[in-house]
Amino acid sequence: MTGFVLSIGWALAAAIATLVMLHLRRVTRRVRLMGWLGLLGLVGFVAHYLLIHPCPTQALRVGWGLEFVNGLYFYLFGFIGVFLQIYGLADRGFSLAMLTDLNRAHPRAMTREALKQTYADGKGLTYVSHKRMHQLTHGGFIRTEGNTVRATRLGAAIGRVCVALRRLYVTGTR
Repeated sequence: MTGFVLSIGWALAAAIATLVMLHLRRVTRRVRLMGWLGLLGLVGFVAHYLLIHPCPTQALRVGWGLEFVNGLYFYLFGFIGVFLQIYGLADRGFSLAMLTDLNRAHPRAMTREALKQTYADGKGLTYVSHKRMHQLTHGGFIRTEGNTVRATRLGAAIGRVCVALRRLYVTGTR
């Protein structure tokens, strides 16, 4: 149980340290920062675990090893599987970016051309845009009225969550 608690604590510490750095400084190499802070958190977990539970004199003591490996698993799951995955969704999710842009527009609607132009700082991707619009329509996130794309209640709710995540992760103005 100690390995689990320590792993979650250190994963949270690494995630919080990352968020603090992203909010306090303009970070151009985000992936590098997250990698180093994730590694630092992992080293912290291992050192903390070994201080509390020194390696037993019997090298093959199964309980100690299983708890340690379990802690490593939960650290990696917490930092990479949760924190970094949510960051990836907030920063790079194409469909979520479209919902976020619609949510920022007033009154949560814009023309198809405006939606294509606002994605990726005006770069746009026509093929992917058409494909995603089709998926969002059939998923019930948006509806098209003539030349206007409008977020449904579900799409607007997800868009608000995406805006909050981008603010939390300081991912820019997309």
